[in-house]
This record gives sequence, C-alpha cells and structure tokens, in this order.
Amino acid sequence: SRYLVDDLLLNRSEFAVISLPFAHPKLETVSIHRDSMPLVAGASHPFSRRSSVGLEEVAEEPLILFHADSVSRKIVDERFAESGVSPGVVMEMRSPEAMRKLVEAGVGISFLPHLTVQDSLTSGALVTVNVQGVRFGREIGVAWRQGRYFGPAIRRLLDALHGISDDDRTARFRCVVAVVVPDGRTWTAEGACEGRILQATRGDAGFGYDPLFVPAGYENTFAELDAGVKNRISHRALALRQIADVLKSLADLPD
Repeated sequence: SRYLVDDLLLNRSEFAVISLPFAHPKLETVSIHRDSMPLVAGASHPFSRRSSVGLEEVAEEPLILFHADSVSRKIVDERFAESGVSPGVVMEMRSPEAMRKLVEAGVGISFLPHLTVQDSLTSGALVTVNVQGVRFGREIGVAWRQGRYFGPAIRRLLDALHGISDDDRTARFRCVVAVVVPDGRTWTAEGACEGRILQATRGDAGFGYDPLFVPAGYENTFAELDAGVKNRISHRALALRQIADVLKSLADLPD
C-alpha cells in the first residue's frame, strides 16, 4: 500500500486499491470488500492434519509474513503482542503471490488473504488451519487524493454555467470502472449519482466538483455531507461495489 499511496500523493495515479485502514490528511478512502486472512500451510505440513492449533504453536513454526510497514502485517503483529507471543518470522515479503508459492513449497506457514490462496485451497496445494480464538481479516478499499482538481475544475464549470437558471442546472456524476487482466479479459461496471449544480461552492471536504454538487434527495453538497453518506451514494462507490465480485476473483491484490 505504501508505494501505491506514494503514487497518489505524487500525482502519478488517480486511484489505488489498498488495504485499510489507512489514514492520510490528503487522501480519501472507501471500503469495497472485507477479505479474511486464514493461516495456511502446505498439504504435507503437520498442521494440515490438526483440527486446530494454538497461537503459541504457530509462533514456534517458521512464519512468512508481510513487511512490517504493511497493514496486513500490523494486524497479525497486534494479535501476537496481545497474546504475549513472539512469532518466529523467517521471511518478510511484499508479494502475497510469492508468499503463497513459498508456503506451497513447505518453506513456512503464513497468514494470507483468502483472495490470494483460494485457488490453492481448491486444488489441495494449501490447507487452512484453524487458530484457536483467532480470526484475521483486512478491508480492501479504494483511495484517491483530495482536492486534486478543485480550483481549475470548479472555475471552468461556473464559467460555463454563468446565467443558467437553477431549474436547468441538473447534473450527474458518472463513473465507469474497468478491470483488465493480462490475457485480455475485461470487466466493467457503471455507477451514477443524479443531482444539481449550485451557483457557488459550499463545504471544504471532498475534491473536484464536490463543493458544487448537491445529490438528489439531499440539501448538502458532496463537500458538506458526512463521508459515510457520500461513500454510500456516490457514483464511484456504486460502480466499485458492482465490480467487487471481480476483485474477489483475482488472487493477487497488492498488500
């Protein structure tokens, strides 16, 4: 997530799919999926024949974990710390796909996103191991930079609508999300939010045209609405929720 966020802050990308929670004063995020992070082991590992294991037993095994600065790693570290157990970390990595292959090869065990290991679980190359009293999971979301287009975009829009009456200032936000994989398969989803454009800006939150746009059924602009409301009704949220099933089917999301 750190490198993806750096790209956002440096204006090298518009959006990023990252692990949540992630807080930054210049970024907004919306959650689109919750993914479990089971403990997985190779099919020949002794844990594969156990109905459950204790966290203390897990700590004694060679563990392959994400780098310490990742959200997924922090989730695991916090639970070990709460239990007063020090894990036996033998390798730290950023690629969940590489970690999956090492676990399949018997190098160690790992807590990995279900999205990453679902095919290996189906084929029998990996097994999930129930850890007594422990359930790990992560939120997957989309992040974007606040205010990137605020000034010039709003000025151009107000100039274009100068003299237009309130009755004729209807508008819609529209978002089309596309997911394309290397073999050429493509999925798309569309979301739209109807509303109207004000004569002047209101509110300080959001970005782009948010301070001018009042969604249908509301009196506040996107820049005034609570983030939870906006993330529920916005065009981006609607499109991303539709495409969530596609994201669930892709195994190698970056941490």
